[in-house]
Amino acid sequence: MTIVLVAAYVPIGFQGGLTGALFTQFAFTLAGAVTISGRVALTPLADNVLEIFRAEQEEGRFGACSTAVSRPESQVSATLARWLETCRSGRPRS
Repeated sequence: MTIVLVAAYVPIGFQGGLTGALFTQFAFTLAGAVTISGRVALTPLADNVLEIFRAEQEEGRFGACSTAVSRPESQVSATLARWLETCRSGRPRS
């Protein structure tokens, strides 16, 4: 999809006349943004890397770091889940 969008926007940047004058910067900006977005989508993010290494290495400095990072995340997730359940049911959960 990224390649199709870039292939659609780039030719607009090379058009002449009034259309080219109005849309040149817009077309190249969109093509660049779509390219960067596609690259980021294909790059493993920190959470993905953390999940990969967590299974392999629970001890040592990296294990301590991953535990320190994941513990607050799970607490926030649990709090949000309780809050959403309360909002859905209309009464507090005990």
